[in-house]
Amino acid sequence: MNIVKVTWLDAGFENTNMHLEQIKCMTPMLRENVGYLIMNNKKQVILSFGFIHDKEHGHEVWDGTLVIPKGMVVKIEQLKDK
Repeated sequence: MNIVKVTWLDAGFENTNMHLEQIKCMTPMLRENVGYLIMNNKKQVILSFGFIHDKEHGHEVWDGTLVIPKGMVVKIEQLKDK
């Protein structure tokens, strides 16, 4: 499984009283997340942040998953192969 860093634009929200000039200065937030690349297609990028070897129950599961709409993705950098 590839380990990647995804740079993407996230929506912003402000829950305080603001002047119109302040509101016009708001921009999407540039974010970066690192994780296991589960899926990368035209619609979305899916990252998981952990992997659990459940030997007691005989299976493996992924932990902490983030779905990013593809239109918000700026860049995907491969960091390492697992």
